[in-house]
Amino acid sequence: NVETKYSYQGEEKVEGNVLDKIGVMIKMDFGKIENPVLAGATVKVKKQDSKGTMYFDNTRGRMTETHIDQNMEMEITVGDNTINQLLKMKIDVKVSDAK
Repeated sequence: NVETKYSYQGEEKVEGNVLDKIGVMIKMDFGKIENPVLAGATVKVKKQDSKGTMYFDNTRGRMTETHIDQNMEMEITVGDNTINQLLKMKIDVKVSDAK
């Protein structure tokens, strides 16, 4: 399950254009694992945080770019084995007019 929250943060000038700035926060939950090969396995999210910004061009009616940093600390248990995993993601998207 992925929950994404957006919050309007006003206008900002980016590369000469006045854009709407939107804050982005993502929260993930893996829930119950349904794979029979991994029966009894669990994924526990011990800690997570994310922050990001999306810029929206209201004149053109589209997103122009997004920048998100997400960190997640998980504990994965399969049988008698436990794995601690730290996941760091950086997502940068820029929409181009190029065809």
